[in-house]
Amino acid sequence: MGGKGGGGTDWQTVAGTNAYNAASQGQSWDAIAANQPKYLEASRMGYDKWMEEQAAGSQYEMMMASMMKGMGGGGESGGGEDPYAAAREEARISDLTGKRDAFIGGYFDAANQASNYVTEKISGEKANAALMGVDYTMNDELKNERISNYFSTLWSEGNQQEMEGSFGEIGSGGFEQTIWRGEGVESGPTGEVGEEKAGGAIKAKKKNLMDDEDALGNSTALGA
Repeated sequence: MGGKGGGGTDWQTVAGTNAYNAASQGQSWDAIAANQPKYLEASRMGYDKWMEEQAAGSQYEMMMASMMKGMGGGGESGGGEDPYAAAREEARISDLTGKRDAFIGGYFDAANQASNYVTEKISGEKANAALMGVDYTMNDELKNERISNYFSTLWSEGNQQEMEGSFGEIGSGGFEQTIWRGEGVESGPTGEVGEEKAGGAIKAKKKNLMDDEDALGNSTALGA
């Protein structure tokens, strides 16, 4: 696909088209967002366009069905039945789905930010430990705990409750939560070298004999 003014591919337009096509094939918003995380705004526009077209089409079909029913005579056409009820209900469900998907998108943003932050921080800690000449160990359990703790600063309890509440009528759309709010504070390993603290085990390496003062004291002093 050509870009604007020959300047390259317009990836925003491509992302919107991809989202529109994916929605037409029955994909949910969270699946589309996961596939195109860098183009969420354009993807949302393509997804919403498809949903709006479906709502408008349903409303037109309901109008035509009501007209045909009235032309057919009989007492049912005057029974007080709302010809737009189904279209309004579909629009309401579409609105609920959009709000739910927005909450899920916010969750993914916070979860990715927390994971990236802690991963980069741990890399820095490992590098510093190497420069200091100390051993540094980290396991998945401690790393995940630190991610959850930092995630708590980005994703509030209120955010969690709102997202879960949005699942009420329409379900989670296949969403599965993998990172939850922690109970601690992300601060990384603390204490002096040689101590073991939550968030990472730091253990002093064995001294080189040549670095020991007693050993150096037995050597010949400079200028002696």
